[in-house]
Amino acid sequence: MVRLMIVDDSDAICAVWQDMLSRIAGIEICGTYASTLPALEAICRDTPDVILLDIELGTESGSQVLRFATSNFPGIKVIVVSNYVDKVYRRHYINAGAYAFFDKSHELNRLKGILLGLAEAENVKRRKGEPRSSFAHPACVGGDGKIPFLFHPLISPTDIRCSAR
Repeated sequence: MVRLMIVDDSDAICAVWQDMLSRIAGIEICGTYASTLPALEAICRDTPDVILLDIELGTESGSQVLRFATSNFPGIKVIVVSNYVDKVYRRHYINAGAYAFFDKSHELNRLKGILLGLAEAENVKRRKGEPRSSFAHPACVGGDGKIPFLFHPLISPTDIRCSAR
């Protein structure tokens, strides 16, 4: 089972993702978040396999979530989905560590294909008796259990807790 987290501030888009994902065998939604702080806390708590991430989260940026996930959980596949589809944005997010980048309005079939492939790969591993994909949990924290660095001027590292498993 591929555990997938949605990070998007649009209720309508989240409903579309949830409907699409409910039709893909092997995908489990482990949470939906509209802003960075709850998403970062959930990444530590639930460690998803895949994150569907919007670039713009109201006044916040999806870049924070991408940087945090790729820095602390290198096994998480972050798939950026956005209406900002200029090549500059695509290049920036792929270079920053995104697994893929899709146009939110026009590339749903391509996104669905990627997710089907990830779910099938996980199912093959399960049938072979291999353990679920596990991602090294570097505790993502210092010894005090706090996330060390966030990329948002209004969020202090003391605002969020992340405990090792």
